[in-house]
Amino acid sequence: MVYYFYIAFWVSVSQLVPKSILGTKHISFFYLWLMFALMATVVFLEPLTGDMELYLKVLDTNSNLNWFGAISNVRWEPGFVSYQWLLAQITTSHVVFIGISMLVMWVLLVIALKKVVAVKYLPLIMFGYLSLFSFYNFSMNVVRQGFAAPLIILMLVYLGNNKYRKAILIFLTALIFHQSSIIAGPLLVIKRFNVSVRFLCVIFMASSLLMITGLNQRLMSDVAVVFGGGLGDAVVSYSSEAILSRYGSANRLDFLIFTSVWILWGLWFRSRYLSSDEFYTWLLKCYIALSSVYILFGFIGYSDRLAAYAWFLIPILMFYPAIKMLSKYRKLWILVCMIVSVILFMYFDVFLLYEPLKLFY
Repeated sequence: MVYYFYIAFWVSVSQLVPKSILGTKHISFFYLWLMFALMATVVFLEPLTGDMELYLKVLDTNSNLNWFGAISNVRWEPGFVSYQWLLAQITTSHVVFIGISMLVMWVLLVIALKKVVAVKYLPLIMFGYLSLFSFYNFSMNVVRQGFAAPLIILMLVYLGNNKYRKAILIFLTALIFHQSSIIAGPLLVIKRFNVSVRFLCVIFMASSLLMITGLNQRLMSDVAVVFGGGLGDAVVSYSSEAILSRYGSANRLDFLIFTSVWILWGLWFRSRYLSSDEFYTWLLKCYIALSSVYILFGFIGYSDRLAAYAWFLIPILMFYPAIKMLSKYRKLWILVCMIVSVILFMYFDVFLLYEPLKLFY
């Protein structure tokens, strides 16, 4: 854990010390690679989990199959299967598979964020991801969704810049890596018709009420039946007693509260400092929309994996105002965001993942 706080210290210094040489472009990239190396070390030292074990077994099998055989061998999305198959033709090393997968997620995220903020500020937001519990789950367990989540961020960045063709292409790419990324489909409609933040907040509050009362299950089960196909089957399967008994409680109010806090955070910063910043308004719309879809399906098992698409926006939602605001309190807010990141790191027990690093000090 000492390495995490070491990075926190130097990232803070680079942003808070006036005209610091530690805030240059080259040093910023150095921090990014240092954070990636730390995260990768943590992941490699952790024991393998259920999904990752299965990915590695399929990787071994794919080395003896042609592409069509690999596609038909599992029911996973074709993009991820193709990625596994291509890698298996080169090597079946488990270390290489995990390492390259983490690197792809990290690079996709950096590419998206470079279109949002200057390079010198990237270490701030990436420190937020280093503190975010769901980022480690993507790297250690649900790798398919780990590819889809940064692609969805890249999609919303393109949408924010009115580049619809690129956004749709990225969206379709995300879908062939994990079908749950369909949750981002409504963002295309929201952008096209310029749906207001106020209207989305009403939708979120209505969805929250449905979740609290448990009526979301009745409503969305009927909707799933109408749509049928994969959606209907998935809702029926993941709301079954067998799945729920493994997952635990559904319609979790603690998840609802955690999700709601960041809407309030975004609304406050938007009204106080960023009322004319179109990207932050768009980012807030995306977070509210993704959160609303998750809450409507909060009754299914592993619903936190749907929530992860919204939660994956938290570091940007948190640090962007501190980076962009024109205020004499800007540096104070940067420090506050760093502290909040550390609190998330501690409160959600991410620090426990760093316990094996004690071997190195």
